[in-house]
Amino acid sequence: MLFANASNPKSDNANLQSPNNEKSPNTSANFLIVPIQCLVLFTRILKDFDLFSKDDKVSLLKSSAVEIVVYSLNTLLDPKIHTFTNYLSRDQRALIDD
Repeated sequence: MLFANASNPKSDNANLQSPNNEKSPNTSANFLIVPIQCLVLFTRILKDFDLFSKDDKVSLLKSSAVEIVVYSLNTLLDPKIHTFTNYLSRDQRALIDD
């Protein structure tokens, strides 16, 4: 949970998973994990990013993550049939589910 306590630092941490008890992410959301991780890693190497306040950093990361989600969903849209297609073929999905 990247932004779990960003808006409310006093929120309850009971819903966070520990590293030893971490749930595996939903396979249909896997296409978002790597780009968002790359975004966070990129911001860590920017030397001037540390000059922003904590709230500004969180706001910038959240808005960038939303843009990544929108862009990723647009790549899944099939405009001919007006539906979102799965990024995995049925054969690939069968391998993951087994």
